[in-house]
Amino acid sequence: MIKNKLILLAFFALFALTLVSASSISDRTLGKESAPVTIEMFADFECPYCAMWYTETFPSIKENYINEGKVKLIIRHLPLESIHFNAKNYAIASQCAADQGKFFEYIDLLYNKDNKDSSNKDINSYAQDLGLSLEEFEYCINDSATLEVINKDIQRAKKKGVENSTPSFFINGKKFLGAQPYSEFESAINLALLDTSSTLCTDLNRDRMVDEADIAKLTDYAFGGVEIPEDAIVDFNEDGVVNILDVTFLTNYILRNGPAPSCALVEPSLVVANSCGDTNGDNVLDQTDLDAITSYAFENVEVPSNVNADLNNDGVVNIMDVTSMINHVNRGDSAPTCSDKLPIIPQDPDIEEETSLEENLIIVPSNSGSGGGGSGSVTISATNNDDNSQETTANTQTQNEETSLEDIEQRLDNLEEKVDESNKTLEKILKILAIFFKF
Repeated sequence: MIKNKLILLAFFALFALTLVSASSISDRTLGKESAPVTIEMFADFECPYCAMWYTETFPSIKENYINEGKVKLIIRHLPLESIHFNAKNYAIASQCAADQGKFFEYIDLLYNKDNKDSSNKDINSYAQDLGLSLEEFEYCINDSATLEVINKDIQRAKKKGVENSTPSFFINGKKFLGAQPYSEFESAINLALLDTSSTLCTDLNRDRMVDEADIAKLTDYAFGGVEIPEDAIVDFNEDGVVNILDVTFLTNYILRNGPAPSCALVEPSLVVANSCGDTNGDNVLDQTDLDAITSYAFENVEVPSNVNADLNNDGVVNIMDVTSMINHVNRGDSAPTCSDKLPIIPQDPDIEEETSLEENLIIVPSNSGSGGGGSGSVTISATNNDDNSQETTANTQTQNEETSLEDIEQRLDNLEEKVDESNKTLEKILKILAIFFKF
């Protein structure tokens, strides 16, 4: 029985780790884990502007902020192969250096060497200079898992709106482009330091984002021997230990719209709703969001509290919302705003609005009516119910006779409008069904 449990636990471990295969992110991180400001950099190791930032601006940031425990720097791969032919080779090599704990030393050589050659001989010479195991290094260079790490960083950059621009930075989640001088980084970092608002318990790397990087951080805590900060809440299933079950719990929450850990619900004011239709909070509307909204509409999957999936603002998540997302993702239509269509409150034309001035006021039609069914003016007269009951009855009968044709015409008009509206709705549904089944 114990053996079966161990096998099952190992299976879960392998399953969770495949979801966070970008496992070397901690080896590409510089600075104190609990630093209040995170700088996420997307870099190309053949980019001259990246080299300029690394050699001219980075040393001051390292001295004044990183070494002081105020800033944590994460470097991600974004090789621009179309203009830098050696960039991907350098990214792979640096990742292999990261696997042996020498990432920053390796890119220091890349950014400071004047003459670079993409040959394995040259790449290996850098590894040899750093005392890396060449056998492990060579194996890593040819391992498809290494390329997968590079590609995941590239996809992350695209989701964050960065494709062909290096260096690109995100300072506590806010985009900051280009090799700007130290003074600009100083201003942005100091502004971020002034933001004392707390982060969600699921934001383990404290970069103001809840994403795969937090799963990787939790994996480091559970399996990598990384010390858990005192103020971190990482026992998400509340069983007293931090292990694969917590990794799985967080993975389901971030990637699969699973239940939120209870610690994330302590301060609901911090849970900011994602933008319209953005089900996973990556600020991009894509196939993932389409799949999620489809599951909300047809598979009885509960819509998370921070997700606005009612794209047409009609109070329900159904085929109409799926169609809106299909049109945006697959047809290039404008993104939904969740406010294009106001909710329509149906009214029964048979229910007449009751208007009363006082109990003893009676509305009597004047004799200046416009004939058959026309809308004449009315006269308001105060009467005594006890003395004038017969007059009231007579006036009411006269009013009913004069307005009966008007009521009939009005009801016919209402019926005609209903028929037109039904035809339009049917036509719209048929179009939607045609689009839906096409995809």
